[in-house]
Amino acid sequence: MKMKKYFPLFFLVALFLFVRLYNFTENLNFGTDQGMGMLEIYNLYQQKKITLISQTGSSMTVHGRYFYFGSALYYIFMPFLILFHWDPVYVSAVMVFFQLAIFILLYQTIKKKFKNSLPAIIFAVIFAVTPVAVNYGRFFWSPNFMVVLSSVVLYLLLLIKRKKSNTILFLLTGFFLGLGFQIHYSFFLTMLVTGIWLIFTRQINLKKILLLSTGFLLGISPLIIFELRHNFYNLQTLWFYFTIKEASRTAPLFQPHLHYFLNLLPFIFFVICYLLSVIFRKLKYPVYLLLIGYTVWSMQFFLPKPSHGFMMVDGWNFAGEKKAAEIILSEKPPKNYNVVDILTGDTRSMAIRYLLTIGGSAPMGVTEYPSGNVLFITSKLPIWEILKGSLWEIDCIKPVKLVKSWEIQNGIYLYQVEKAQKI
Repeated sequence: MKMKKYFPLFFLVALFLFVRLYNFTENLNFGTDQGMGMLEIYNLYQQKKITLISQTGSSMTVHGRYFYFGSALYYIFMPFLILFHWDPVYVSAVMVFFQLAIFILLYQTIKKKFKNSLPAIIFAVIFAVTPVAVNYGRFFWSPNFMVVLSSVVLYLLLLIKRKKSNTILFLLTGFFLGLGFQIHYSFFLTMLVTGIWLIFTRQINLKKILLLSTGFLLGISPLIIFELRHNFYNLQTLWFYFTIKEASRTAPLFQPHLHYFLNLLPFIFFVICYLLSVIFRKLKYPVYLLLIGYTVWSMQFFLPKPSHGFMMVDGWNFAGEKKAAEIILSEKPPKNYNVVDILTGDTRSMAIRYLLTIGGSAPMGVTEYPSGNVLFITSKLPIWEILKGSLWEIDCIKPVKLVKSWEIQNGIYLYQVEKAQKI
């Protein structure tokens, strides 16, 4: 009898894991941001350093100044990177299991709140198989982790009772709002939705605002300490953005990229499940047919083997990056070597750079190309066309000569060139 009670949850968990882990390595996105982020975590651990900030928060600069995120994500994932020997595949899988944990909590909470399994099943199926949630939910990236944190916020909001003090719940809600905001500033959308939710449910007063604010300040505390220690750097940058001429800005403050809105997904799914459960309150079978149809439709995105990693260049994936790194390591390169990626647009080749670093043979730094003698270049272009072109990372050591070349996969090559003596 108990097994029958939990069968829907077992089935939903299996569905959730299947669509995310099937063809996992082939779908894995391991690019610039992933390589850079994991490399910074690796260096922090090796150097035994503590940092208050992480990567820059925008491609936009103001007089050469950037917005910086807080460092919480680094320390959340550092133990997993250490545990799995810095392997990007296993650490990316951790993101899936973070989502799975809150997925189960939300299913049980929605079921209990509505005293009905239908809304919980609707929510869970939509969360499990919606392509955007799946695609962005299976690799390491700060916007992806926002889905986990906004799901936690939704879970806490569902636990709040109207006629109880809920002191701990409001503190925790504020804390996770602050934590999300320091990891990625797009989380202000979740903050906005939380405010609307609390006003709409009449769960707001001065005491609760103070509790939320206290929790928020705790969650964002690394950035507050950074601001105090560095003359309010981020706030000054924000001030400069609004007070200087547009010509001095390199990009808009907020760009409407899809990943900026990922943190809204749990709330969108909840609204859909609420509306469908109200509309079809006495007609469960049409809802189940709709969910089955949606699941079958979504499988077209998950079952075929992909030709490239998610958001990566056609024909390129983590397996190709790993193979390129293994070839370079097998060549036992000299200390003054570097890597160049002409394939993806990231000329510093942060993904392969990370794999080489954890493999025990770190390239020279991203500003040290002029001091190198050997370059390993990844590209689809023939070497003569690469050398005829103009790229600082290569031009700064020209003239160069081709030493070796290897085909990695799908017409993508790895070239080894070295500095030639001028005659």
